[in-house]
Amino acid sequence: MRTLRLSLLITALSSFIFSSFVQAQTNLLTVDFETADAGYTPSTATGSGFTDLFNRTDANLSASNETGFYWGIEDFNGTQTIVLDQVDVTGFSAFNFGLDWVTHHTNDWDAGSYVHITYTLDGGSPQNLLWVENVPNGSDRTNEPAAVDTDFDGDGECANSLPALSTATNGCDIGANRGDFETYVTSDVSLPSGASALVITIEFNDMDQTDQGIYLDNIVVNGVGTASTAEMDYYNLQWPAN
Repeated sequence: MRTLRLSLLITALSSFIFSSFVQAQTNLLTVDFETADAGYTPSTATGSGFTDLFNRTDANLSASNETGFYWGIEDFNGTQTIVLDQVDVTGFSAFNFGLDWVTHHTNDWDAGSYVHITYTLDGGSPQNLLWVENVPNGSDRTNEPAAVDTDFDGDGECANSLPALSTATNGCDIGANRGDFETYVTSDVSLPSGASALVITIEFNDMDQTDQGIYLDNIVVNGVGTASTAEMDYYNLQWPAN
C-alpha cells in the first residue's frame, strides 16, 4: 500500500465545509425589575405609583404594553444612578445593550435633563454607551422632547426621539401613536482582547419637575462572540500500489 499524506487547511475551503466565522449572541444579564435589586443596585429607591419616584413600580401606565414591574423616575431631585451587576465578557469580541423605554411627557425635558449610560471594563475609565438628551428648539433648551444623542454632544436628535405617554407640539415632533414602551438596542461595541469585567451604569439627571421623567424595563446585556474557523490537520489517503 502506498500512503499519501495530504495536509489541508480547512480555512481555504471554509466556504464549502464550514463558515469562516460563526457569530453567536449570548445573554449575559437581564433586568426586568420583577424582583427588587435583582441584577442591579440603585442609588436609592423611593416613592411609588408612577409620579414623584425613583423606584421600581407596577403602577398602571397608559402604555398598552406595560406589564409587571418597571423602573420609573419622575419629579425626583438630584442625580440618581442604577448600576447593573458586573458581567463576565471573557472570550467575547463585542457586547450590546438593549432596553424598553417611554418618557412621561413629550415636552418636559430641559437643558440639564439627561440619561447617560456608560460602561467600564476591568475597572477602567467610564466610556459612553448610550445618551439621551433633550432636542434643542433653536436656542431654546426648555420643555423639549427627549431623544438619543448618537454623537454624545449634549443634543438629542429628533430622528431618534423617544416615545411618550402624553404628547404636545413644541419643536421636534415625535410622531403619532407612540405612547407605548419601545425597544432600543445599541450597535455592537467591540471589546479589547483580554477584557473580562463589564459594568454598566445608568445615570439620571434633572428630572425634578412635574411630568419630567422616564420609565425603563427589560434591560438586556448580550455578549457577541466569534467562533474561529475549525482546522483539519491531515487526511490519509491510501490506495493499492500499481
